[in-house]
Amino acid sequence: PSPTQAPTTSSPTTSPPTASPSVHPTARPTSQPTKVPTTAAPTTASPTTPAPTGCFDWYVNRVWGDRDGDGCNEYSAWCEDGTYKEGAWAPGETFADYADENGADAEDACCVCGGGSLEPVTAPPT
Repeated sequence: PSPTQAPTTSSPTTSPPTASPSVHPTARPTSQPTKVPTTAAPTTASPTTPAPTGCFDWYVNRVWGDRDGDGCNEYSAWCEDGTYKEGAWAPGETFADYADENGADAEDACCVCGGGSLEPVTAPPT
């Protein structure tokens, strides 16, 4: 067998400098962290952060309430498996009988009554 030849090396290639400085130079670093993020929040979930799953009762900042002020916590005693709980309702009584001022009722707003949302709802749906 014949001996292996030594590897060859080449000089790195470089680009010539730019003719003028950038039009919009990068901002200087600050000595303190910024109070708000400097980039927009992602509009979709990243592969490492799963999207919320399950059912969410209406409103995060204001809990939904029916015409009497009862919310989804109270309706958990009157609903079961997405519908009326047996024995908890008078004959002929419906969710709509207790709708709020916008016409939304527990069947719209509460997971336990068959409503809610797949994503958190922070304002009334329009």
